[in-house]
Amino acid sequence: MIEDSGQRRRVDRRLLIALFALGLAFVGEQVYHRFFYHSSAERPSRPPAVGGSIVLLVGTHPLIARLPRLLPRPPKGDGTPVALVELLRPADRTLTAPEFQFDALIVARTKPTRFVLVAEGRRLAQGVITPDQWEAPGRALLYSVAARLIATSDGWHTMVLRVYGDDGLIASSTPTRVFTVLGAPVTPLPREVQVDLRQALEHRLAPILVALDRARRIPGARWATAPTYRAALVTFLQTIPVEELRLALGAVFEAEELGQPVLALAALDLVNVLFDRLGLPFFVSADALRSASGRERFYVFSYALERPIVLRYQGRDVPALLARRIDKLNVRRALLGHKSTGIARAILLVRQIERLEGELATCIRSLRECRRIYTRRLSAGTMASARLEAVLTSIGAELRGLLPAGCEQRERCAELGSLLRLMVAHHEVRHVIDHRQGPPLARSLRRLLSARLQDVVVRDPADLSTRLRLGRMAYNTVAATNAELSAFLAELAEAQGGRRYTLFMLYLNLADPALGRSSYLWVARTILAKLGARALGTTDDWLLASLRDRRWERSLMRLIEIPPATIGLWAAELYRAEFGEYHPATRTISRVPDK
Repeated sequence: MIEDSGQRRRVDRRLLIALFALGLAFVGEQVYHRFFYHSSAERPSRPPAVGGSIVLLVGTHPLIARLPRLLPRPPKGDGTPVALVELLRPADRTLTAPEFQFDALIVARTKPTRFVLVAEGRRLAQGVITPDQWEAPGRALLYSVAARLIATSDGWHTMVLRVYGDDGLIASSTPTRVFTVLGAPVTPLPREVQVDLRQALEHRLAPILVALDRARRIPGARWATAPTYRAALVTFLQTIPVEELRLALGAVFEAEELGQPVLALAALDLVNVLFDRLGLPFFVSADALRSASGRERFYVFSYALERPIVLRYQGRDVPALLARRIDKLNVRRALLGHKSTGIARAILLVRQIERLEGELATCIRSLRECRRIYTRRLSAGTMASARLEAVLTSIGAELRGLLPAGCEQRERCAELGSLLRLMVAHHEVRHVIDHRQGPPLARSLRRLLSARLQDVVVRDPADLSTRLRLGRMAYNTVAATNAELSAFLAELAEAQGGRRYTLFMLYLNLADPALGRSSYLWVARTILAKLGARALGTTDDWLLASLRDRRWERSLMRLIEIPPATIGLWAAELYRAEFGEYHPATRTISRVPDK
């Protein structure tokens, strides 16, 4: 009995030692999975079994054999990711200030609860993923999240967004590059350099784009190495008087040759940043325009910057620069202005604004000629002739009330031009303010885009990569609509003389089949439904109604009867309802802002 008791004690001692060793192994494995075992995209198909060899060494006691199955263990998974993350903004673009906002899309089977944005080991932002950021089952949108870049030097920097759950890291985004130019402006270059650069942009930019287009038409040819194109490119770059600009412009066309328009736009960002740093009054922008035949062409447009209009928002002067096009390309742009992406500046396109000035002067002077201009822009049956005349008459009456008598009879009415430039300035400056501050998503957007998002949810297959791609399509519409809704509401709230014209342009967007489901269509729906419902004394439950629904026309006809100043107040109130707060312009001046 004594020997049996001693043997039993020795067995119990071995069992306790085995249990202790197994416990240590289990704790070690949990620590490993909690802190070191990253996302499925970064781990092997099967996690290493930290305690496996120890279990084999302690014998085959029945309780020991059962313990690994009884104790909870991290799931090994089937090799497929539980989440995918994409950093949507900024991506392959230029940052000119350390403070910026980022957007990201997350698709997941296991919902993460927090995020961290890092760049080269430095933490730029962190936060909690809240329930209202999940805009569809299994898909979250982080929108306009504030971050600060801590960069030791200018140049390319790599950002990664990591998302975490209760058990640690779930997934990381693919590394995204941004180019930073955070240095102080340098001494402006001599005037003779400005003259040489203007000559190059004005006379030698068009031939390279013509040669580029012709080279692309050669069937089966490697158009990027076509002699005519290469010769035009070399000639153009040799005429650029500043080496940094020559390298940046060369990068634009190199990226375009590789079929990477995003990188070409990033290089153009850098060109505009260098213009600003060197004190050169120029600006370049690009468009990929599709012809009626379906062929896409790449264009680079160049502008000379003139005196600015300066608006004051929240105690800060924000200039809107007048840009007069100097290239010789035979291509007309419809935009009245836009915000440059490289360096946040509002750009007013003078030639297009002057064309609009001529049209509206005609409307004040002759209703018949005005009707002829805008009838061409309306689809057949969109609006009865009598109603179109009523709209155009109201637009003329609003303008006439702010202009001196006989202004429309002059060849050029300076006062009308000033009103229109200020109208466009309010729109584009709001884009700049939003770029710096990062507005939240408008409250109506989820409902407004419900049809599109519902399509995405219904079509969502099980694989996360397809869900990410479809979610990205929805994001592109959301982001563009949010930006334009903010700008159009600010324009309506502040721009005297142009409110009825802006409402009419929004209605034309509804009637334009070419816009499809673009951001301009969604903005038109939101503003005409929200303001129209208030004017008609109804609800806005027709926000997603068919574009053939007559309530759209009734909304416009009622709104043009409301005094323009009242429309401005309603627009400001709608802005607050959608975005939470609204800060109006306090004064306007026409000078270069103080440095």
